[in-house]
Amino acid sequence: MNELKSKLCSIGLFAKFPQTGCVKTRLIPLLGEEGATQFARYLILSFLQRLLSQARTYDWQVNVWYSGGCLADWKNLCKPINLSLSQCLVWQPQLQGHLGQRLSHALKYQLQHSQQAILVGADAIEFNASTVQVMYQHLVHHPLVFVPAHDGGYVAVGATQVQPCVFDASIHWGTHTVLAQSLEHASRHQIQVSLLPAQLDLDTPADFELALSMQLIPNDWATAYA
Repeated sequence: MNELKSKLCSIGLFAKFPQTGCVKTRLIPLLGEEGATQFARYLILSFLQRLLSQARTYDWQVNVWYSGGCLADWKNLCKPINLSLSQCLVWQPQLQGHLGQRLSHALKYQLQHSQQAILVGADAIEFNASTVQVMYQHLVHHPLVFVPAHDGGYVAVGATQVQPCVFDASIHWGTHTVLAQSLEHASRHQIQVSLLPAQLDLDTPADFELALSMQLIPNDWATAYA
């Protein structure tokens, strides 16, 4: 193993800085502008709290691939998280370009430092340490693993090596065909893929209400990281 690959697995969170009016805009009719911003903040912090609490136990590296805001803004945002945990984060700005380019770049970076790399969006409210463990086991036998989203995309992707074909510019990023196109490209290049059970990608008021009914969002979410 390359001596740089000091971690078994790295998890990269793709996140946009929670600036009012620019995040979770489809939730504004339900929560209002400030409420939608506060919820975007909650999603980021609760995700990091879930993963960082297990990172040392399982020898994971947690990366934040951020968009918007400067590094000082992000570190200030994360102050409510346990200091000893947040100091373990690796911060990296997202590459410019379409989503596939950004994902491919992030995987390439993480695989320089870990045997397996996983990328996930902050909206993946069901994603937790157990999901990482399952993805890790599947990546032992498959070079590529997806956690589908119910809307036709995917909430997470894991790899043991970069597979450029599944991040190609020809994929209609941001649409309900993303996963199907990615699987088609993988099949064409004879890449074995493992698919895990689908998870909720929280974007709409209906998604929010569903997450509440599934008890994925606590009643005190608005003040959880005050």
